[in-house]
Amino acid sequence: MANSNCDKLSDALSAYADGELSPQETTLIEAHLESCAVCRGALAALKTTDRRLKALRQEERAPEDLWGKVMTSVATMDRDASEQDDEAAADSVWGASRFGRRQSLGIAAGVLLTLGVGLSSPYWSRLGGKNPLIVEPVNDFITFKVSERPLDMAASDPVALKEWFQGKVDFRLPLKGAEIDGYRLVGSRLCYFLKRRLSALMYERSGARISLYVMTGENLEVPEGTWEPAASREIASFAVEDYRNLIWQDGGLVYALVSDQPKDDMLRFVAGLHLDSA
Repeated sequence: MANSNCDKLSDALSAYADGELSPQETTLIEAHLESCAVCRGALAALKTTDRRLKALRQEERAPEDLWGKVMTSVATMDRDASEQDDEAAADSVWGASRFGRRQSLGIAAGVLLTLGVGLSSPYWSRLGGKNPLIVEPVNDFITFKVSERPLDMAASDPVALKEWFQGKVDFRLPLKGAEIDGYRLVGSRLCYFLKRRLSALMYERSGARISLYVMTGENLEVPEGTWEPAASREIASFAVEDYRNLIWQDGGLVYALVSDQPKDDMLRFVAGLHLDSA
């Protein structure tokens, strides 16, 4: 079961990264981060995303004064939101809801899109109203790639990975086999998004990577799939920029397979998966 503080902390991480919290709030969050690898990873991913967003902002060809006008509007919204938050403040420091840079940039992106200024990163595709289950695994996969962080558990032995995940997620990892269609299991990560802890298994073949996300299906809107003969199961397939996310459900677990490899390769990978019954 995920620590309830993780849920509360996720809303404050952006403000913490931006240095917007009070000394008391900062002390509480840093104490939690010292003992929680999941939240430390979420913070690292947030900082990486921030850097990518800054780079995208610099790359966009927009009128020179446009970004300043957008951020002025955002600052006004931010100030108004902060005033509302102050009124409801302090049920607890954890409960304080603030706009950090990530939220502000999200609003700014919406304004830019309204004005016809496109953004080319999958980080912005959530603004199109897509199901988070479609977008979030792709975002995590990209963030992990660009951050160049190591795997939490580098191992190709399914038994060792099952033991490592025991107690860290709310399900038994149904993994069997270390190699699928030439892709070899190289390790795993413990992730936290979609308001749950989940496992991310990493496979590699000649430098190409495929990540299999495994999670509980509770409170998830699982897209309806179509029958894919190459995978021998119903799969919902989505393209997110240059990446693809294949989603399916088996028993009480949901799977999301993410990669920049061709769809046919990914379907063969799914066909070769050997999973215990959930």
